[in-house]
Amino acid sequence: RRLKWRPARLLVTTDPAVDSARVLVRDPKRKVTATTARAGEEIEVPFFAGDASSKEVEVAVDAGNAFATATVEVRAGQRATTLVKLKSGAN
Repeated sequence: RRLKWRPARLLVTTDPAVDSARVLVRDPKRKVTATTARAGEEIEVPFFAGDASSKEVEVAVDAGNAFATATVEVRAGQRATTLVKLKSGAN
């Protein structure tokens, strides 16, 4: 019998730092809704029975006047931190 995977925990920070930025984390291989949080908050990334012990998730950060996306690898039961560099939409 296989044990259930524990969720990974992901902390997303931004450069430049924007505390009010919205963060969306999505598993591109699953048809589940994205998890939302604010920059600097820890986000639980669920792992399902059929998942491997690590997977890539898509991270999108919206700070109102700046937006960025990144792909991050997370491992079940572990904490990960990623820094997302924001690009201004005014350029």
